[in-house]
Amino acid sequence: MPRENGKKLEELVAEIEKIIAKAGKAVEVNKRFHDDQGVQVVEFDIFITFSSKLGDHRWLIECRDRPSQGAAPASWIEQLIGRKFLYEFDRVIAVSTLDFSPGAKLGAEKGNIELRTVKQAETPENWLCNTVTFLNRTGTFKNCKVNLLDGGLDQSYVKNIIENMPSNPDDIIISFEKIDTRLFPRELFQNLCFDDKNAIYKDLAPGATKSIYIICPTDQEKNGLMYMEFGEFKVPLENIEFSGEVRIEMSTAPFDKIEIYRRSKETGFIGQRITCLFEADREKMEFQFYDVQVDERRQIAVKATRENLSVPLIPF
Repeated sequence: MPRENGKKLEELVAEIEKIIAKAGKAVEVNKRFHDDQGVQVVEFDIFITFSSKLGDHRWLIECRDRPSQGAAPASWIEQLIGRKFLYEFDRVIAVSTLDFSPGAKLGAEKGNIELRTVKQAETPENWLCNTVTFLNRTGTFKNCKVNLLDGGLDQSYVKNIIENMPSNPDDIIISFEKIDTRLFPRELFQNLCFDDKNAIYKDLAPGATKSIYIICPTDQEKNGLMYMEFGEFKVPLENIEFSGEVRIEMSTAPFDKIEIYRRSKETGFIGQRITCLFEADREKMEFQFYDVQVDERRQIAVKATRENLSVPLIPF
């Protein structure tokens, strides 16, 4: 099995188990143990630990994604039975992307190993749609006006600043005294647009565009002085006045992949991961929706990935 395929399966199962896990339950992926000389002696796919009134508990989940080798064999279950007793696990779960062989099912029943599957599906379980609608907020920078901090600057120095200031805003950097952030003016404008406290997109309907004017003040208590940098100049600013346009664009993306995580022995839905691909501002993004059964309710969490930048799961 290519290790990459196995890691994707482990990630799916681990993320769902983390959503299910109650407070105090630790879910670790690829947990390694070493001997006194630092040599690795064992690695577990998903290692779960927690404490209850009955004492400390250790659970193991092992994953198998080997479609070319057919149904999960009895020999794999035998290995897991050995691990269960050797490492004193309360509970061991085997997860396969294919079904289990008759011998594997018999061995699991005798060895008290739980069997589960993760399989791709054409439609999600209990969803009434096969697409996701995205509302993409955009901000288009037009121009800005910088106001120098009134600190008694020499007029000849101010004149020199004006004469040398670049005509292209992308040749200017905005920096701050107390934080390690350096932005082009257009990037600062985008940040101001997407800051919800500014309410830029309030009452703006999808497909509509509006012109905006917004001032970026200096928060000296939090960020220290705000500077404009270009060439040899580093000039403190009072504020920056921005003008531009904002828009909300609506688009629809179909589901790219649906993977359902179930108990094998009974019709027990555990959770599903629904993946869709979306393009915004010429950047491709991947959204993964984790829909999980938690007690008597369903809980959904979202994970977004853009250009190797992963955003943590956001439950709602």
